Amino acid sequence: MLRASPIVRDRERPPLVHGWIFSLADGRLVELDSGYAAQPVDAEPAHAAALG
Repeated sequence: MLRASPIVRDRERPPLVHGWIFSLADGRLVELDSGYAAQPVDAEPAHAAALG
């Protein structure tokens, strides 16, 4: 719906946005497609290993 808006659709580059959706079903946060570079997937295991 947002991508269909002329403000977004008619831009040379789409605007970068960031947002989260909180699920009432399972309590998890889901990141919306932001257009920013993706974070490394294995960041959490490396952090856990550093904590020992």
